[in-house]
Amino acid sequence: MKRLLILISFLLLCAGCASTDRTAPAFSHEMREDEARYVEVDGVRTRYFEKGSGEVLLLVHGGQPSSADYNALQWQQNIAGLAEHFRVIALDRIGQGGTDNPADLEDYQRYYSLVVEHLLGFMDVLQLDQVHLVGHSQGGWPVTRIAVDHPDRVSSLVVVDSTMIGPALDAAQAVRFYLFLQNELHPPEGETLASIRRGMEMFTHTGNNITDERVARIYALSKTAKYRAAREWFLRNYMSPAHPSYRKLKDQLWRDLSAGRLTVPTLIVWGRQDPEGSYESGRQIAAGMRAAGSDVTFHTFENAGHVAYMEYPQEFNELVTGFALQNSR
Repeated sequence: MKRLLILISFLLLCAGCASTDRTAPAFSHEMREDEARYVEVDGVRTRYFEKGSGEVLLLVHGGQPSSADYNALQWQQNIAGLAEHFRVIALDRIGQGGTDNPADLEDYQRYYSLVVEHLLGFMDVLQLDQVHLVGHSQGGWPVTRIAVDHPDRVSSLVVVDSTMIGPALDAAQAVRFYLFLQNELHPPEGETLASIRRGMEMFTHTGNNITDERVARIYALSKTAKYRAAREWFLRNYMSPAHPSYRKLKDQLWRDLSAGRLTVPTLIVWGRQDPEGSYESGRQIAAGMRAAGSDVTFHTFENAGHVAYMEYPQEFNELVTGFALQNSR
């Protein structure tokens, strides 16, 4: 970890020299490594950050272990504002950020079941009996599955830009987009500072969430042995949301949602310019859940891509805070 922190510091200095954006934004001081906490979840050392007091708001990021850009630090711009009202906890999902891979990489054969078990196990270890759940993109899958299966433990549910919970109207476009990110965005020898920045630009409409610090941090993580081992396994085994193992899980979740099994108040948030082309899918998913009798609200962020919570952090925080407080138990 010490070597990783040294590498990050060096990269931040280099990035600052090459950029006119020399002033680090205030949120860069949030979620520092010396504030990180660690717990064992079914044998997996798991990193998380915590701030504030009150009812628990649990933030669950997207991505998967074969992509270096998603971990708890995705919520840097949000944690301070949300912590004014809640005890905010943001974890690194299994294999991502500072959380370890499973001891046996072959456990990833059941990856999409594993992420639900890991999140639920994390809640058990921290004795989080009642939470407000917020899940972005791939993080929308475990939070929704838990809300359906354990409604007694979930006060409210927020799902952000996640076609993981229902059918996509243009699945082919989403597949093409993510295949490009996985196979063509970075050069064959691996991630570079430039290719990481390019990838971040593809997910955002405004670009105001991209900083040299974030680019350098992702680059440093992409050079760790833990990340390289996971990425190699995922690519070799074609593990992604298109994998047959997840299609079965997703189909079952949508059957459950269509049957009205989601009884937790739910807010679905989408950026209209999401590069997946999934905005209309999000509207259809919300409509289907409402038709099944679930209490679902749909909110659009205009001029936003896949990460509206980063592009409009204050507005996002106010939206989530109001919704969660309205559904406090």
